[in-house]
Amino acid sequence: MHAPDRPPYAHPARLILTLSLAATVGLGIGRFAYALVLPDMREDLGWSYSAAGFMNTINAVGYLVGALVASRLIRRVGWAAAIRGGTLACVAALATCALTGNFVALSLARLVLGLGAAAGFVAGGALAAAIAQSQPARANFLLSLFYAGPGIGILASGLIAPFTLQYFGPGSWWLVWWALTLLSVAMTIPLFLIRIESSVRFSEGGHASFAILPVLIYLAGYFLFGAGYIAYMTFMIAYVRDGGGGAAAQAAFWSLIGLSAFVTPWAWRGVLALDRGGLATAIILGTNALGAALP
Repeated sequence: MHAPDRPPYAHPARLILTLSLAATVGLGIGRFAYALVLPDMREDLGWSYSAAGFMNTINAVGYLVGALVASRLIRRVGWAAAIRGGTLACVAALATCALTGNFVALSLARLVLGLGAAAGFVAGGALAAAIAQSQPARANFLLSLFYAGPGIGILASGLIAPFTLQYFGPGSWWLVWWALTLLSVAMTIPLFLIRIESSVRFSEGGHASFAILPVLIYLAGYFLFGAGYIAYMTFMIAYVRDGGGGAAAQAAFWSLIGLSAFVTPWAWRGVLALDRGGLATAIILGTNALGAALP
């Protein structure tokens, strides 16, 4: 993939933040907000914890498949269609979650959420990388703005879901899904108002061999990170609620996670800029492991 031979992008930070809305909808809301409604859904629908966990498993399967085919999708339909289409698929799946309590239908909706989130996240992230490379001095900071997107969704859903459930009472999980669907619609609109570059493309010279050993430690570390944080994010609200935390405590807990994710571009910019030989990755994952160990 390479940036086009043209002057630097106008307003790159604003453009990348707009692209990050795909991650806001697909990950911040589509994947993570499930934890906020999980306790009420599990009680109202009579799910076991295994059934509740399966909903995130099928979402992860969709994301994995979507990530594996994302580059082919981008080549076939283009950047704009991949980002916008993936995000619209997430919005449709969120609406499905509000319309039914059927386990199979909800599973399919979670699968589509994973597929759509992967398309929007991979395409948006690759395009954000090309934009960031147009300004090498600020490249790390500009690219990290894109990864603040999920934090916006986590923060917003944390301020909506607990109080909605408290106000409408048990069994109102479907109203939360409707609220999150409407929020996602609003966040999708800016993606249709910006001009998404069609001249940024994946290189066609992609027949060179790829050596996996040099990046194996990164893959292993990221695998363990994913295995840990998905389980953590899925059941932590249930943990807070079972410990006596009401709507305010749940909202504060979840919003703090979202706020922390949103400020990462500023919090980690120095570490990322000084990275040598994986040091930044080690520091970031070590901090994450410490936070996960505290509960």
